[in-house]
Amino acid sequence: MAFSNKWCVHCLELSAAEPWEDEFGNIVPGSCGILDRAFYRENPHQLKIRNGEPICTAFREDASFPMRCPHTLELFP
Repeated sequence: MAFSNKWCVHCLELSAAEPWEDEFGNIVPGSCGILDRAFYRENPHQLKIRNGEPICTAFREDASFPMRCPHTLELFP
């Protein structure tokens, strides 16, 4: 969940995912196939560990919802 909150919510892939209708007529929000495969323990090759932190090599930042505000000054040198 922490990975998803840090990466997935800011990813262009997720924002482009189309909602779909299930067999009961409910609208289900689109999801990332990489994250779906990881949930079912398929170990997608896009998910890596770098410097002890998980990353997604398919990540493309959504400019309308960046990971950090581009107008914020750096807090640490």
